[in-house]
Amino acid sequence: MIAHPLRRADGGLLLPGNRWDLVRTPVAEPEVTVIVPYYQNLRQLQLLLEGLKLQQYPAARFEVLVADDGSPEPLRISAMDAGGLRIRVVRQEDRGFRAAAARNLAARSAEGSVLCFLDQDTIPAPGYLRAITRLPAVVPEAVVGGRREHVDLTNWSPTGVHHWLSGTGEAPDRYAAPRWLAEAYQASANLLHVDRLSYQYLISAVLACSSEFFAELGGFDEGFTEYGGEDWELAHRAWNLGAVLAHEPEAVAWHDGPDWAGRGTPQERQAAKRREKQALLHRIPEETGPTPPDQPANVLLSWTGTDGIEVSETLRDLLGSSLNIAVYLAEPPGLVHPRVRVGEPSQTEKAQARYQMTLQGPPGADLPSRLDRVLKHLREPDAGQVILTDPRLRAVTSRAQARVTRWQPCFPDRDLLGDLFATAA
Repeated sequence: MIAHPLRRADGGLLLPGNRWDLVRTPVAEPEVTVIVPYYQNLRQLQLLLEGLKLQQYPAARFEVLVADDGSPEPLRISAMDAGGLRIRVVRQEDRGFRAAAARNLAARSAEGSVLCFLDQDTIPAPGYLRAITRLPAVVPEAVVGGRREHVDLTNWSPTGVHHWLSGTGEAPDRYAAPRWLAEAYQASANLLHVDRLSYQYLISAVLACSSEFFAELGGFDEGFTEYGGEDWELAHRAWNLGAVLAHEPEAVAWHDGPDWAGRGTPQERQAAKRREKQALLHRIPEETGPTPPDQPANVLLSWTGTDGIEVSETLRDLLGSSLNIAVYLAEPPGLVHPRVRVGEPSQTEKAQARYQMTLQGPPGADLPSRLDRVLKHLREPDAGQVILTDPRLRAVTSRAQARVTRWQPCFPDRDLLGDLFATAA
């Protein structure tokens, strides 16, 4: 595994592992699109726009796309509210809470090479855009979370926000920030040291990535129709597709109101979290199994060369083990099971599963135990592959495989898998 970035012909950087700390040189400001999902609260939007007017970023280098999620009164932004900002409004019909779909709608018409997602009840500090776009400007796979702080903006006006952020007026009262997030950022050195669960520390209210990578991800999952969960699902999918995750503490945005833990009644919060967990169970795999067939597999095993081989007993052993696995065969086996499939894994399945394996020919003795030992190596944070004494069996992380597949044509003479990710024997 190399200890320096690889520079592509277009000037972009390809990083080993999650080493965003290797990006040290300043870069020119990219063209940015700020995307704001909106629903019938013009006052909050006016406060956010005031924060954008005060950005320490060239106004000519960013646009604002407000995605109206079917407000009863269609949003119209006055020249006074715009205040010189380049603002466009896109709108979708009201079919309930669809923030994920609203963000995607705006992203499809975005002109910037970097997308910055801000919720309508969030005000960016003056240095926000400059700080949060630094990595995505040169690392196409970077997915960066800002720092969300909480304040009481009840009865605040754009003028009050202007004086506050300009340093000529009083600041609003603050609420406590969520401790679990602060502790996670501190323990991981702002997500420099990450693992397969670090996707949980990125939130869509303060998120940025390249428009190129967002399009490759397919955007947010529009199946989320309640508050929460869509950011975790996107970040998990991004991780499996080779993302570089980072937290930028200098990209501060002020949220109007307390954290989720301070909103609603305890019963309402518990019910919402239960619904969110159910939605995520159908999109993010459990690390071990067996799990219900309607939930995604964590390990994809493509098994070829099975002509004349009895596979049913091995399949039963795999499916009855602690592996959360799906097996893909060239021909239908004698065993009928929803986790035994014919053909190749789909792109959706690859984006959900953390590990991919291939096996050629006879399975050998005690395949489940062998695979379990392999997974212990693949769970290491920077793991890319395991080199096995049995050349018929290959094991890689989905994260490493996706990044290598994406960039190998740019570096045809390099072993990118070994260059960018750790190898275990």
